[in-house]
Amino acid sequence: MPSGRVEVPIAIRFWRFVRKTRGCWIWTAYRNQQGYGRVYVHQSRRLESAHRVSWRLAGRRLPAGKWVLHACDNPPCVNPAHLFLGTREDNMIDWALKHPLPEEDYPDQNPLREYMARQRAQTTCLRGHPLFGRNLYVYSGHRQCRACHAMRQAARRTLKV
Repeated sequence: MPSGRVEVPIAIRFWRFVRKTRGCWIWTAYRNQQGYGRVYVHQSRRLESAHRVSWRLAGRRLPAGKWVLHACDNPPCVNPAHLFLGTREDNMIDWALKHPLPEEDYPDQNPLREYMARQRAQTTCLRGHPLFGRNLYVYSGHRQCRACHAMRQAARRTLKV
């Protein structure tokens, strides 16, 4: 039995909650604790990030495993011109570059930036497996060797028996 409610298409409903300015377009509805806009999408039946929905409404593809990042570094911004695609690692590096650690704590160096540079320069794991392509995955911001992970998992399974 129909409930009498009419689902307003997301393309119409979404823009009601956007305040456009010369620069950022600010999401005025619900925001999470980090300030990112959230919107309920009927098709997926879940809350989604407003900037990701804006990306798709602008007619842009969102490949699996890609993140929509803010060039403006303004979490409630949904202006498609301020958004770009990247990976989780790209997002972490972008954040680290935009939020450097205080110089008084580390006058000659930024340890996070140095750590990220060392990680990116590393081409093999400790066992000599290549750290790129299908053998590489990123977990909690750390580059991991898939072959070594599989060996650790196999060793754990044999210990449980």
